Amino acid sequence: MATDETTGLGGTLRRIPAPTSDPGDPARYWAGGGSDIVEQQALRDLFDYWRAKRGAARLPARGDIDALEIPWALDRIYLIDRVPPPATWRYRLAGGRIEETFGVNSLRGLALGDFLSADKARLIIERWQPLIERGCAVYMKGMIYRTAERCTLGGRLLLPLGDRRDATGAVTGLLGLTDGQWRRPEAAGAPPPLDIHYLDLSAG
Repeated sequence: MATDETTGLGGTLRRIPAPTSDPGDPARYWAGGGSDIVEQQALRDLFDYWRAKRGAARLPARGDIDALEIPWALDRIYLIDRVPPPATWRYRLAGGRIEETFGVNSLRGLALGDFLSADKARLIIERWQPLIERGCAVYMKGMIYRTAERCTLGGRLLLPLGDRRDATGAVTGLLGLTDGQWRRPEAAGAPPPLDIHYLDLSAG
């Protein structure tokens, strides 16, 4: 893939090769920039909450996050634990809108492969891998979900969580929020491009 750059409100963004093994992956991937590139106010508010919980630590701990402190996000939020491969991620909590999107009564305790096809689960795991390896945030903009029953146009923010007992600062989970318009697929029209940004959190 040819690498190019663009400069905007969030700073210089650099187009990077896809971190996935799917040759048909339609997403465009970007590195650089900061939280200023996040467009949705709800996602910005979650970023602020995450920063407040982090304090002087590299990452906030999973136990620091209390969903009841962010009631405005309850129907769209999710807490996911990192588990050994191949599952990699397992849901601890998911809001009602997220569960409705996938047609399940509860995502609690489910790994991605429990409700997605093997190919789709692998694609998501690979897209989220930089969050584990670099402790970065993942911001997605465009067609976030698309199932037979509904799709979501908007943004998604994934923020890493750690363990205060682990001096290495390893990522042990994530806090996520999807914010957008939920529509039936036939009403959504042609899907917009999906842009996936890996945001460096070391600068604050």
